[in-house]
Amino acid sequence: MLLADNSMASVLETLRADVRSQDQAELSLGDTLDVKASILLVSVVFLEGITVDLISAKWPLRTAALDFQLACGALLAVSGILILRVIWPTDYSVEDENRAQELLSYFEDNPGAAVDPLVTEVILKSDITITLERVTNNHAINARKSNILYWAFYVATFVSGLEIMSALLALRPLL
Repeated sequence: MLLADNSMASVLETLRADVRSQDQAELSLGDTLDVKASILLVSVVFLEGITVDLISAKWPLRTAALDFQLACGALLAVSGILILRVIWPTDYSVEDENRAQELLSYFEDNPGAAVDPLVTEVILKSDITITLERVTNNHAINARKSNILYWAFYVATFVSGLEIMSALLALRPLL
């Protein structure tokens, strides 16, 4: 914490802490979305395995069941592509460690500078602005990933319903 004895610096310090907390939350959300996408990918691969097994089964599928399975295969491919788009490595904005190191070395060389309220305000405002830019950028990335994951989930859920209907149609003669 930069030392300054004025209320503006206190407000800016509080705002800076809140913005940094938002920054960390956005990075955490990105990790969470990746984990959710990975879990959904496992489900899609499982459903694709069922689809392949039913299409290549030794007993003939009825025409409707085969059509359902072909639709399932196509939709699962779409869902898989969407999920891979979410999991694909993304360049999040992170704090520039060099900038922080430069400030630290400056204040080590100029110990009286941190006491000046104007210098403190400028540094805090700059840090808040830079962090807000990171938050905005990372939020946009997470919003896009979340939207893609949303659609991949609903496609996979729809395919699950088609799989059940197809299995019932295929097993109908046996029931």
